[in-house]
Amino acid sequence: RITAFIKTLAPDDQAAQTMIVGNGAGTTLVSIGATPVAILPPIFKGLGYSDFLAIALPAVGFLGLDAYGMLAICMVAVSDLTGLSVIEINKIVVLFLPVVSTLCAFLMLYLVDKWKGVRNGWMPALIAGLSGSIACILIAYVPALQGAVLLSGIIGGVVVMLAEMAYLKIRGYRLFDDSKLDEADRASMDRMGLAKALSPWILMIVFLCATNFIQPLYDLLANTLACPVEVLPGFVVKTRPLWNAYTWALVATVLSFAIIRPTKDQMGATLHKFGKSAPKPMIAVCLFYAIGILMTKTGVDPTAGWVVADPMNNMISVMAEASV
Repeated sequence: RITAFIKTLAPDDQAAQTMIVGNGAGTTLVSIGATPVAILPPIFKGLGYSDFLAIALPAVGFLGLDAYGMLAICMVAVSDLTGLSVIEINKIVVLFLPVVSTLCAFLMLYLVDKWKGVRNGWMPALIAGLSGSIACILIAYVPALQGAVLLSGIIGGVVVMLAEMAYLKIRGYRLFDDSKLDEADRASMDRMGLAKALSPWILMIVFLCATNFIQPLYDLLANTLACPVEVLPGFVVKTRPLWNAYTWALVATVLSFAIIRPTKDQMGATLHKFGKSAPKPMIAVCLFYAIGILMTKTGVDPTAGWVVADPMNNMISVMAEASV
């Protein structure tokens, strides 16, 4: 149902359509737990793109804002390690966004039609790269918005879509056209409303806003119920299971059953696919974090409280110095 809706967007401007679907929708989808490279290729195929472009565009489109959005998890970890606030770390990272996101947008146009695509679509690309980046910069630097720092990817993607729609409106182009929908698309539209189809993600956004913007709730879930674990002597990791976005993704999914009402066969297929695919990324994430903790704690002196005795014997310090 969501695929059918996205297919109708921006029929008169290919560049704007590419930005709305690949950059805006892709960033929003990945920031709320979906995978653009799994969801968007059929949409791009339906819009007439080649197999290569149907995969390449969503793979590139969300990288700028989402590479930043994904840093939300990393920024929390760095905050715990360094004692710096997430806001202060975010203020540094966000300054790279206008360049990175804009270059990703231009790369999408280059993939579609080389330099001709860049010349013809430079304005939508510039709008996509800068609008989402500016939104994230405002979240980082405006005190009233800083509670949304971990929702930057979601908000940035939505802002990109709205900015592109405003551009189309100003140019006098159509925002929607359902003439390209096939019978399967129309059947899905008859079967389910768009709000119903979006209900898991709508619920999750509501939960994430509540747990980040309502200060007493944030303090309870992120700090009081942080559930710290001492991985190494003197090295505590705050797991924050009741505040973590993934927890609320699960809650939103379960609650959405009452709205979507999946059939027994659909539930069986979903659980089978989940059981087959979930363990691999779970193991990978555990290994990545374990390696990160190990690297952070190289060159420590156990007799001095497990602190780094010589920065040149610490992997993180050595890589940072070499990078600089």
